Amino acid sequence: MTRLITDWFEEVKDSESSEDINEFLIALGREIEDSHRNVIHHFIKKIKTPLGESFKLNLVYVIGELGKKVPLEEALITILIEIYYQSDRWIRNETIQAFGKIYQIEPPLPKVMEIVARALMDEYPSIKLSSAKILANMAEISPLALRNILRTIDTHDKDLMRYYKKIIFNHLHTEHDLFYILDSENLYAILKPRSIRNIIMTFFDNVLPLKSFGALIDHSTWEMEQKELFQKEINDFMRALVSL
Repeated sequence: MTRLITDWFEEVKDSESSEDINEFLIALGREIEDSHRNVIHHFIKKIKTPLGESFKLNLVYVIGELGKKVPLEEALITILIEIYYQSDRWIRNETIQAFGKIYQIEPPLPKVMEIVARALMDEYPSIKLSSAKILANMAEISPLALRNILRTIDTHDKDLMRYYKKIIFNHLHTEHDLFYILDSENLYAILKPRSIRNIIMTFFDNVLPLKSFGALIDHSTWEMEQKELFQKEINDFMRALVSL
């Protein structure tokens, strides 16, 4: 540790002042080093106390900042997972962001990527956006993540849509890939017209693959009502493409 952080830690380690502890943790996050793990673990021991609730968010921030620099032991990842499931939206969002920092330098654990994928379904836009930012930079993502993107693509959030487009371009390369995801677990059956429209407008910029996609739907075992919804949006967008 640097001398400043060492001295400061000695002053606050047994403090009952949430203000003093949070001030220290914010400063620690800015100067975090591998040698500071013992400080992190000291405060982890207190997070289930009433005082711990008051500094949990900044402790998550510190763990994420350490994870940007050095690989973290699985015990710290497990702590973050536990915090995520037990916390409010502000801490959940900070935890998702921490996962994004950590996986800049090491491969993600499947259980963490499942959390990130499920975070796309969170009711709070900031958490969806934090999740999408992570997924937009992943070389591989799960079918669950792709399905959740298509389930929530009816968004009016322009920033979120920008990341969704990047993810779709990176991971769905043909109309067959798109059809497979829509067909898996009957995702197509729960999509509303706006979602269908956004999927088509995001994925297609050429008439031929759009026609091929329409044919895949025609020959599928989908319910007729959903086939008709998709075909209406396909035909409308096809006319727009032809007129360009």
